[in-house]
Order: sequence, then C-alpha cells, then structure tokens
Amino acid sequence: MKQKETMMKQKETMMKQKETMIRLMTHKVLTLALVLAAAGAAQADVVEVSGKIVGVGVNYTAGTDLRLMGDTYFAFWKPGGFSGDIDLNGFKMAAGGSKCRFAGAITGEGEFRQKCAASMTLSGNKPNTFRNPFIFVVGGLTLDKPAGIDAVPGDLVMGVQSGSTSLTFRNSDQINDSSHILFEARSKSCAINMGGNKEQIASITVKNNLTIDMSDQPSAFVVEKVAADQLDLEKSVLITNFKEGQDKLSLNAGAGGLTPEQMTVIGFINPAGKDLGTYSAKLDSEKCLIPGSKVVPINPPFDLSEKARAKREKLYNVPGIEELTGPNTPLKAGMKIVVFGDSITMQGRYVRFMGAALSKGDGTKDLGIKLVRYGLNGGRVHDLLAGKSSKANFKKTMKQIIQEEKPDIITVWVGVNDIWFGEKGTNPEDFEDGLRKIMNICLAANAKVVLAPPAILGEDAGNWNPKVDQYADITRKVAKETGATVADLRKACVAFTQNNGYDILPNGALKYQANLLAFDGVHFNDTGSDIVVDLISQAICNSLKK
Repeated sequence: MKQKETMMKQKETMMKQKETMIRLMTHKVLTLALVLAAAGAAQADVVEVSGKIVGVGVNYTAGTDLRLMGDTYFAFWKPGGFSGDIDLNGFKMAAGGSKCRFAGAITGEGEFRQKCAASMTLSGNKPNTFRNPFIFVVGGLTLDKPAGIDAVPGDLVMGVQSGSTSLTFRNSDQINDSSHILFEARSKSCAINMGGNKEQIASITVKNNLTIDMSDQPSAFVVEKVAADQLDLEKSVLITNFKEGQDKLSLNAGAGGLTPEQMTVIGFINPAGKDLGTYSAKLDSEKCLIPGSKVVPINPPFDLSEKARAKREKLYNVPGIEELTGPNTPLKAGMKIVVFGDSITMQGRYVRFMGAALSKGDGTKDLGIKLVRYGLNGGRVHDLLAGKSSKANFKKTMKQIIQEEKPDIITVWVGVNDIWFGEKGTNPEDFEDGLRKIMNICLAANAKVVLAPPAILGEDAGNWNPKVDQYADITRKVAKETGATVADLRKACVAFTQNNGYDILPNGALKYQANLLAFDGVHFNDTGSDIVVDLISQAICNSLKK
C-alpha cells in the first residue's frame, strides 16, 4: 500500500510539473505572439512608397509614416497635407502643385525639394533632420514648428525659377544655426517675413533683390557671415517695418558688419518714427543695421511731392459705392443695371463686389436693384456688338440683350483686347466706330450710360503703354459727344500706381512694382476691383443726376 501511495504521489508530482511546463510554454508563445503582432502592427504603419503619389493626405491616414523606396513626387492638385513622418531613405522627394503642409518629421539621407510654384508649410512638433539642402523652387515657404524645433535642418536654396519667392516665420528658431540660405537670381522677387520672431543662421547669399519685412512686432534676424561675394552689389536689400530700438538686424555679425560697398545696397523703407521715404543703412554701436540719412530720388519720371501725391489720390480714392448704396442713393426701387465688358467682367470680381454692396447698403438693400452681367471672354468692341468672340458666345447681340433686359443703367468697359490682340485687335478708327454704335443702341433704349476706358495692360509706374492712353482718349471723346458718363479707370489706375507702385532704392533709383492692381497685368485683383467699383459707382451716380 505504501509503495502504491508513493507511486501515486510521484505521478501527481509529474503531472503538476507537466502542467507548469505547459503553462510556461504557453506564456512564452503568447508573449512571442504579442511581440510579433506589435512588431507587425508597427511595420504596418510604415508604408513604402515611390513614384508619383496624388492626394497623399487622403490615401494615407493619420499616424501613417512613409519610407521612400525610390524617387517620389507628392502631387497636390488641391490644397492638402500629410501629418506622418517621412524617411527619405537615400532617395529624392519632391512636392508641389498646390498649397501643401507637412506636419511630421522628414528624416534620413536624400533630397527634399519643392517641384513647382505653390506654397508650402513645414509644421508639427517633431524636428526635421534631413541634412541635404532643401530646394524651394518658387512660391511661399512658411516655417511653423514650435520655437527651437528645426523646420529646416540644413541649407536652404530659394528662387531657382522665375516668379516670386518668400520665406515666412511663424515661430522663432526654425532654421538650424549652422545653415546657409541662398536666394538665387532667377526669381522675380524674394522676401523674408519675420512675423515678430527671432532667427539666426550661419550665412546668406543674395543674388536677387530681397525685401526683409520685420513686421509690426519686435523681430530679430542675425546672420553670422556675409562674405564680399555673397551680396550682389547690382541688387538691393530693402528693410520694411523696421522699428529702431525694438528690432535687431545684423548681417555679417561675426565680422563686425557689412563692408562699406555692401552697405550701399541696404535701404530702409518708411522706418518707424521717421518721415515717409527710403533711408540709407548705418551701423549702431553693436554693429547692427539701423536707418541712416534719407535717400533723395534721382530723376524720377513723375512728381513725387506730397502735393502731387494728394492730387493723384483724388482720382482713385472716391466714395463711389458709399454714395451709390447710402441713404441718399440716386437709385430707385426696381432699377436694373446691366454691365457689359470683356473677360474682366466675365470673371466678375468687381461685379460681385458691387452686387454685395447693393444688397447690404442702407439705402439700397430694400430697393430690389437688379445687377446683370454680360462679360465676353476675349471680347473686343465689335465682339460686344455681335454678342460673340472667338472664345465665347452670348447667343444674342448686344441690341437684342438690351431690348430684352430693358435696363435703366448700362455700363460698358471695353478696349484692352482691342489693343492687346495686336493685328487681331482693333485699329483706333474702328474702335471709335464700335463705341459709337454701342452708344446708339444704348441711347435708343433710353438708358443712362457709363463708359469706362481701358485701364491697364501689364504696366508699372515707370512704363506706360501709349496705345492704352490713345484708346482711353477715344473713349472719353465718344462719351463727351454722345452724353455718356465716363468712369475714368485709366486715370485712376495710373494715379494709384504712381502713388503706390514703387520703392526708392538706396542709390536713389526707383524700383517699380509689377501687377499692383491686376494679378496678371490685365485681370484685376481685389485692390484693383475696389477702385473699379468706386469709379463705376460714382459714374452711375453722376449719370442719374444729369
């Protein structure tokens, strides 16, 4: 019996040992499975990519990281972004097409560049650590990581294609202190927007005209080295919004400031606490740049005196839309305004501005004023009469439209295509003939008529197209002889551009700003459209008072 009991105990002990071993093996297997699963999950979150990727922010969810396995282009055909990390992995990464944002960390060996004109933002809490130069072709680059986190860890090359290039800081210390910035010569214009932040870099090379905007908040920009060949003496560096005593600007800080030759290309535009104008640069006791003496313009092509500026301002700064929509509006309930024009009217920016004002104005919001637009893409004067051009078709002639619409007021703005199209345009005699035919149709409808001359054609304050003046004179002549009211957009645009479209360089020459009123030299931006609205509104008021 004792032997049997002993054998039973031994068997139980062996069973317990076996169960323990099974539990241990199971635990190890489960632990290993969990580790492998975690590793697999981690691997699943890293996606290997190459080639052209459209809509990266849509195709890969938040938390996904990317590893390049070949040269890769992220194509943003509409504004978008990507929040994950990107490992360059020794390959080339390009991005562009539309406004885009990268909010993760861009790491590894390889090349990162912007591919085509677009704005880009580098943000997120992680530093970028790629070391090869970041090549930003053209457009606006915004650095928006937390202060002290590198958005640009190495050198930065900007403006390698034609167009405007800008660098904007949303926080301080976005670029590694050892980095070099190169502004290439191909860009049309280059700008640094400090935004009330502080930045220090190792060196800068400027091969183009550069503007540094210190913003309305205290800012600091310190460059340790600017060698003699790193600043093109044929270009200029203009400082705007500088506030002496609040801002710090130091170029070539490590060598005690710029050379006398380099100082001649630095200028301060309208610095705080001084009369309007451009000021030369000088060094303060800490070898920082501050405004010096006021620069006298050399042989300006038009009068820059305050008296002349005030006289020009009266030509474009008019309360036209305020008068048209205010309590004393000359408009009556139910009136209809029909506007005719070319692609500027077709795009309709100024028409929308006017329509919004009419619907909200104290004097017009309850009058039920109707504003009807007929803009003909590519339209010349005889195209408006026919109701069709090589690019568009009203399917009705101007006469038919007016007979059907029965407008109380008609505005006609035409002429730029008649000049712009050259041999396919309209000669002065035919242009005048076309305007007179338009006026005959309008007057037959017993409507008040506003004529607007061609305004601008890719011009700036120092370069005016005499043909635009010629066709504007023809418009004024026809209006005077037929009783139409002129909305003189030509005089207004010239005056505005001469008052606002130039900077005085440190050497006394004038630098003109292109496309001040129109984004392509013809089609008006918001600033230009505001002027158009006021001038046409004023002309409508004047026509109703006749």
